[in-house]
Amino acid sequence: MAPDQAALREAGEALAPLTDGVTAGVLERYRTIRPDLMRQLDVVAVAAVERDVRHHLDFLVQALATGEPSLFDDYVGWAAVLFGGLGLPEEWLIESLEFVAQGCRTVLEPGQADVVDVVVRDAVSAMPDRGFTPPPFVIADGVTGALAVSYLDAALAGDRTSATQMALHALDDGLSIQDLYLQVIAPVQAEVGRLWLTSRVTVGQEHVATSVTQSVLGALSPRIGRTERIGRSVVIAAVGPELHEIGVRMVSDHFDLGGWDTHYLGANTPLGAIVSAVEEFKPDVVALSATMAPHLTDLRMAVEAVRRTEAGRGAKVIVGGRPFNTVPSLWRALDADGWAPEATGAVRTARTLCGA
Repeated sequence: MAPDQAALREAGEALAPLTDGVTAGVLERYRTIRPDLMRQLDVVAVAAVERDVRHHLDFLVQALATGEPSLFDDYVGWAAVLFGGLGLPEEWLIESLEFVAQGCRTVLEPGQADVVDVVVRDAVSAMPDRGFTPPPFVIADGVTGALAVSYLDAALAGDRTSATQMALHALDDGLSIQDLYLQVIAPVQAEVGRLWLTSRVTVGQEHVATSVTQSVLGALSPRIGRTERIGRSVVIAAVGPELHEIGVRMVSDHFDLGGWDTHYLGANTPLGAIVSAVEEFKPDVVALSATMAPHLTDLRMAVEAVRRTEAGRGAKVIVGGRPFNTVPSLWRALDADGWAPEATGAVRTARTLCGA
């Protein structure tokens, strides 16, 4: 029988402070059970094994703490595709997940360990078939599809000039900035991530493509903000160690285009900076983003900190990012007022919450 949310959260709260010990135990288990393999690994490879174990635990803790095991299912599915793209045996991933579950049993109460066993087992059962490749996000269908294909090629080649010219020419030809973002730039960024995940491009190429898009967004800035103001304001940030900026930047630009007074704090925003911005600008809405589940703790802390300020108590808090797309009801667990799957939805949700 599937554990209820109370049992999941209890296990997550118990496991959260114990992950270092579990990680050390898993590495020791590798040395005991796979001594030949561990002797063959150099320092970098051993560090990679440790990093993978820590990732397993980070996502597991958040899935438990929020009472949403599907967050862990999503992570394990992602990891399975990554392992496949790297040519690593699927059995290695399964074994490392089993070692994590066994390590949790050494530090948790039996009932809590049983919960972990169920969550890990179900995630392994839900893994995609061996060799599965996620479908492409960019397809040469229609005008924007063809533009996205060309833009993707320029981004991967690091051709900032061509990518910028494509974007500006598309606007001159009548494409709205909103459609450029949602039908070209966002799918291209998702496709770059898919290509990296399946080892079709290197991490260096992924960084180059992202840098190109950041330059394009900067070049589009003069085209934004001409809309008549509606008398509403918003503070926007990606929380904690979150480094994925493009998505939240596009959210900020959509608010600007919608006539909002926008205070964009960027990625990797410290908690204190979010609180200070809320106290200074007294916004109608605070929009916060977390791309990965391990950052949900930072997001929860940010929401709580905003709620403790006088200005924040009067603001509506909306959230977004991959964890919320995976579990649409997750925003309730963080005491937010709403969520949105993408930039236009964020503006629409904000307007609804404010009665604007």
